[in-house]
Amino acid sequence: MNITSDIIPALDDIKRRLEQISTANGYTSNPSIKRGWLEMLFRGRNRHEVTLPVIAYRPANSNPERAVPGNSNLTDVVTVLLDCAVSTKDSATPVDDLLNLLKDVRRSLVFDPDDRKLVISDMTIEDCPFDLPESGDDYAFFSQKISFKVVEQYA
Repeated sequence: MNITSDIIPALDDIKRRLEQISTANGYTSNPSIKRGWLEMLFRGRNRHEVTLPVIAYRPANSNPERAVPGNSNLTDVVTVLLDCAVSTKDSATPVDDLLNLLKDVRRSLVFDPDDRKLVISDMTIEDCPFDLPESGDDYAFFSQKISFKVVEQYA
């Protein structure tokens, strides 16, 4: 049993997969990968300047299955949000850049060239809305949802 959340290694595995994305590995972009909220990265709460493209990943929802008193473990369906942004200021094709980054993200999640098994199980790629930020910001983004199961051990 871990005393820390069993979701953390799952997030670490997602990060490892996302870190494969680079032009050197045959992808279309070289994004920065950050754990947290995209809004916080752009609102100056981060100690480092954000370079675009960027992928910010974070847990968005936890939905335990069959939680009853006395369980020594619990299967949790975790939804993670991958907020991915590209520059609209430095690109003549930001829509294409968004779509290419989306393919990069999805490819990294389903294809591992080293054939390592995911720490998580039953991963599902869900809906992905596209959006523009507040007026005056120089980026556009999408929010790719994924969900997976993690077994939390309590005893």
